[in-house]
Amino acid sequence: MGSSFGIISQTGNNIQTEGLVFYVDAAYKKSYPRTGTTTFNIASGSLTPTGSLINDTGFVGLLTSSFTFDGSDDYINLGTISSLNGGISAFSVSLWINYSGTLSADMLISGGTSTTNDFYIQLTSATNLRYGSGSDYDDITISSISAGTWYNITTVHIGTNVDVYLNGILQGNATTQAPTSNLATNVILGDYLLTGTGYDYAGNIANSLIYNRVLSASDILQNYQAQKGRF
Repeated sequence: MGSSFGIISQTGNNIQTEGLVFYVDAAYKKSYPRTGTTTFNIASGSLTPTGSLINDTGFVGLLTSSFTFDGSDDYINLGTISSLNGGISAFSVSLWINYSGTLSADMLISGGTSTTNDFYIQLTSATNLRYGSGSDYDDITISSISAGTWYNITTVHIGTNVDVYLNGILQGNATTQAPTSNLATNVILGDYLLTGTGYDYAGNIANSLIYNRVLSASDILQNYQAQKGRF
């Protein structure tokens, strides 16, 4: 592990690609060639879900390109990542985020159905990240983050243990339910499918990466260092 680098682009050079099953980067159009004003397709090999920009989810260009969410009703439905369904025991998620306003229960990413969240990453305050799996969740204290600043959040889920990293540094561990068989059905950025709950994210998300393996500490640091200059 730790030897596969790629995604040849100005913003994605030298990130880990081994086990990468999902990749959307607002600055890398090859990861989401647009087919219309509200939909895009995820490109390149097995990275094949389609996405829908719901309500008035926005886009900010230039090098630090990102999707913008108003904290009211914006989200992106990224479809189902079939390679993560069927009983996978370990996976990793990496996000570059920049929140705005006051954090309360802002949902960054989730996967599941209209009645069950099979995984989610949520910021409940500037010093607390909540990681949920199935009907279980755990809170992890993180270094304080500030509105208007870019951060990389990476989670590594194996069995019932979740490691949480902020800017390449381990923050702590969570204990939750083991991954379920429909882990990555309806992957959502900025919200989740249990509508009407007030957990909408306010801020920006630049890219989202999901791996079907455990990222090592060196893998996570490599990803962070490869992209931090962009932000």
